Amino acid sequence: MTSRVHFYMDSLETEFARMIRQGQEYIVDDDLQRLSIASEVMSEIDIWEATLRLKKRLELLKSSSPYIRNVSAFIPALDRTISSNEYISPMSKEEFQGMLVPPSRFEAPFLRWKDRIFFSFPYPDNTLMRGNPSLFVLSVEISKDKIAKALRGFGSDEQGGVVLYSGNPGWLVASDAGAASFFEENLNPSGTYIGTGLESVKINEEKYMIAHESSPKLNFTLLTYLPEKNVLGPLKQYNIGFWLLSCLSVVIIVFFSYLIFRLIHKPLKKLINAFREVERGNLTVVVNPFKDEFRYLYDHFNDMVEKLNVLVHEVYEQKYRIRSSELRQLQSQINPHFLYNSFFILYRMAKIQDYENIIRFTKFLSEYYQFITRTGVEFIPLETEVAYVKTYAEIQTIRFSNRIQVEFGEVPGHCLKVFVPRLILQPIIENAYDHGMENKLSNGKITVSFEERADSLVIAVEDNGESLTAVTLDHLATMLKLPADEVESTGLINVHRRIRIKFGAQYGLAFSRGMEGGLRVELLIPIKKEEDGHI
Repeated sequence: MTSRVHFYMDSLETEFARMIRQGQEYIVDDDLQRLSIASEVMSEIDIWEATLRLKKRLELLKSSSPYIRNVSAFIPALDRTISSNEYISPMSKEEFQGMLVPPSRFEAPFLRWKDRIFFSFPYPDNTLMRGNPSLFVLSVEISKDKIAKALRGFGSDEQGGVVLYSGNPGWLVASDAGAASFFEENLNPSGTYIGTGLESVKINEEKYMIAHESSPKLNFTLLTYLPEKNVLGPLKQYNIGFWLLSCLSVVIIVFFSYLIFRLIHKPLKKLINAFREVERGNLTVVVNPFKDEFRYLYDHFNDMVEKLNVLVHEVYEQKYRIRSSELRQLQSQINPHFLYNSFFILYRMAKIQDYENIIRFTKFLSEYYQFITRTGVEFIPLETEVAYVKTYAEIQTIRFSNRIQVEFGEVPGHCLKVFVPRLILQPIIENAYDHGMENKLSNGKITVSFEERADSLVIAVEDNGESLTAVTLDHLATMLKLPADEVESTGLINVHRRIRIKFGAQYGLAFSRGMEGGLRVELLIPIKKEEDGHI
């Protein structure tokens, strides 16, 4: 109802606005201007010809809209009225004075005179002439019968009605007499239904639906009403059928939902749970297949889990062999020159009969090789690894005649029992001796520190060597990023790979330039303990 009212209101607005625009154009007609101003100097023939032309134009204006009943031009100079319906008639002074009321073209353009509706165009407008009489008036009379007929076409029900009304000036056109009386007796014609809306009103124990829309441009309102039962009655008639259909739909939806759950969702859920078990590392899960379309998926899932078991077992064995071989390789990488130099140092100390240092040196050397040749254990407590490195440092201190000193920081107490892979510190310190201290003739210094960061431990080995360049530092960092098969397995790279294999890619070695100008190697390992005492 609202959309129809809006459509018809838009149509009426467009039609009436077009009438006003055409009327304003007609008041500047040449013949109308001449007849009202220069008729005294015109010959009878000229007046006759101008009158005929003007009448034809008035007839053309009338035929331009079905809502126009008559178009008249009141010319006081001729004391005549030229209209589209009549030829020429004496001018009615009463009607002429009635048409002089100047309407507002933008607020209330309609003029009501003796229960008739007009568009009036006085020329010139007496509001502008300061009391001077108008030369002529062009009036366009609106046909209330034609509008009522159009309103009857707007309506869609015999028990309803359509009303077009204006409060200023007060006039009303209804689709029929019943609609007019219904509006005047039951509704408020003074302007209650101004604006656009849809309302439900109870009148004489019966509800009506009223849709209305106002035109601010032309100051009138189009209203249509209809008994509510005519609108909602068909819905009430089928109310029981609607609820039965709704209940049946719910039953069908529930049945198909259960069927889909049994046939699709439940098997998929079972398969997803099996995948989650596999994701958690449980490779013993087996899915018992149903005798349905998912049997194919279940059979292949079980085959996949079985093959994964085989592959994981093979990969685990291969990784174990790799670890063992890398540890043996690391042990075999101990520089034989270290052994030769150690015996040469013993020879020199024996030659000068330095028995006290011989005792110390042989004790350190025996502890060192006892640790190196132990092959049955892959993980040891951190305190054991640190004690071994201190033994190695003591041997190197004697070897280099105290020109290189090693300082060890304190290990956090709760980290002493943390298990770590064997031989992860000695290759780092050995690298500092072989490369950082190779050109250091005195005041050599190697610092080993321990720093706890969240759930990780950073072991830093830093020297004060003078041979480190930016190229060397970039080369070391690049070697850590290369795949294992593309880089030579040196002591540092070996340690880095073993740490990453054991703990993950976020752990391992990092290189930077230390505060003393030499190389700083940071070893990052986790320190969170598990129930078995291992990391």
